[in-house]
Amino acid sequence: MSLPGVQDVAFGSFRLSIPQRTLSGRDGPVPLPSRAFDVLVTLIESRAAVVSKRDLIERVWGDISVEENNLHVQISHVRRALGSENRYIVTIPGRGYRFVGELNPVSTDPRSFSPAGAREPGLRRSNLPAQMTALIGREQDLAAATALFGSARLVTLVGPGGVGKSKLALAIARALSNRFEAGCWLADLGPTSDGAQALAAVAASLELDERPGQALLESLTDAVYDGHVLLVLDNCEHLLEAVADLAAGLLQRCPRLRILCTSQAPLALDGEHVRRIAPFDLPQPSEAATAESASAYDAVRLFAERAAAVDGRFEITDATAASVVEICRRLDGIPLAIELAAARAPLLGLEPLLARIADSLGLLSDDRRDLPDRHRTLRAAIAWSYGLLPDPQRQILRRLSVFAGGFTLAAAQEVAVGVGFAPWEVVHGLGALVQRSLVTTGPDLIRPRHRMLQAMRDFAQEQPEFVAERPELARRHAEYFLRLAESAGGEGDDADSDETAAALAPEIDNLRAALAWALSPDGDAALGAALAAATAPFWSGVGLLTERRTWLSQAVEAPGVEPPVRSRLKRLLDSDRAPLSDEPSPAAELRH
Repeated sequence: MSLPGVQDVAFGSFRLSIPQRTLSGRDGPVPLPSRAFDVLVTLIESRAAVVSKRDLIERVWGDISVEENNLHVQISHVRRALGSENRYIVTIPGRGYRFVGELNPVSTDPRSFSPAGAREPGLRRSNLPAQMTALIGREQDLAAATALFGSARLVTLVGPGGVGKSKLALAIARALSNRFEAGCWLADLGPTSDGAQALAAVAASLELDERPGQALLESLTDAVYDGHVLLVLDNCEHLLEAVADLAAGLLQRCPRLRILCTSQAPLALDGEHVRRIAPFDLPQPSEAATAESASAYDAVRLFAERAAAVDGRFEITDATAASVVEICRRLDGIPLAIELAAARAPLLGLEPLLARIADSLGLLSDDRRDLPDRHRTLRAAIAWSYGLLPDPQRQILRRLSVFAGGFTLAAAQEVAVGVGFAPWEVVHGLGALVQRSLVTTGPDLIRPRHRMLQAMRDFAQEQPEFVAERPELARRHAEYFLRLAESAGGEGDDADSDETAAALAPEIDNLRAALAWALSPDGDAALGAALAAATAPFWSGVGLLTERRTWLSQAVEAPGVEPPVRSRLKRLLDSDRAPLSDEPSPAAELRH
């Protein structure tokens, strides 16, 4: 082993003598086995270049056949000789080893030695999969998350299942690939069921072998210590504690490491930057849908592209735009659900698909073999998220599914309490569901409203536990909204319709659900009659006179209503002399 024109090399506190085959430190000679010395010289010969394991074995052992394990042993000897605090030898995942120390050669021909720290061009590597389909939308999320890595070391994309976190994370990694000379590496933790295996899964993704006599975390730290690496930890929600510990440990040990996570909940680490990924925006129900206006929305663009991939004849036209918009709206703008629905559109047709979308959990599936099981059906994606919850949070989620169109914290505390739950426990449980992206919170921070995605609500209501609890939950729900309606503006002809409308407009779906249950054969006619009377001013205030008369008429005809109540309902009906039309009042805009 020799360096052309070089006798001794100094780096840090060490001096390497090539002719004498010695290594010295501050305290004198440093013992180093012969093969380990040859490994060190070979890496120094290559300076900043990466030397593969095969090349190292060939250059150190020549024609002798040896196992990779022998190389690992010699690398360990070198690292121990140089001290654990000195990271001169780094592992480049999937490539080999590199010497990264600053060299000061003593040379008879200085021109033969290149500057220390010189980087070999084209050194970037990764295991990121090839992009198979274009990323639709998410331009703002992509730009914002990419910008965060200017200062942040840990960024977590948080959102509900099926919202597209993994695809966005890969797009972010590809956009950042030029910044990370040691590569961008993906570790998909979805298949890892045990937190104890998270470290091994990450090491395997980096193509690292466990070295004899060295802990796996130490090997991983050695691999990324001084390298500018982006590590993408995908699907972390079921291993939150283990991933948080691993990320914290790596970030503390590896100063140039950056980590991008995807999860349904944050890791809750100091320095973590959370970027919440929401479902796609959708046109307002009142907005007329044309091909041009609908195609401005990412949800519609995604549907059109995926449907065209199945059948190249598909396109958005003025005639089909309204149906596509409504399909996307009923699927809450969730990209996974939209992609699954689009794949069915050429077979079923848009109108039949729209008619069947109520059974979205059973209808929407994907037969592509390259998808993980939890992404092959909408039901599987939701079941994965539901299965990660502890039992108390599952119970709260099921109970909250009784709400239609959203709810307030006060409503949740009154309706979801029961045996084993105090009001403060509902607050804690709701907070956990929001953190896990199973319940969303609206933009109003003064009077926040929460909402469950419709597909999750449907899944929760399918559970046997909900079916058993439904009668009691429906009763609590109706009683709560009766109290709310009575306190909003009174009842009867003297009530202020506009004031009542303003107070109750956000709850229009809950009022309808409460009335429908109470006036059904399985409901409570007396409760339904009281609710119909209490909400009469509201229906007038939002200009829904036909709906007002419908609920009042059903309540009048319901069996078991007390005669005084029935008389009051008839008076309310008789007082409504307006034509049976839905001409909106000035307060009608509050419905939207």
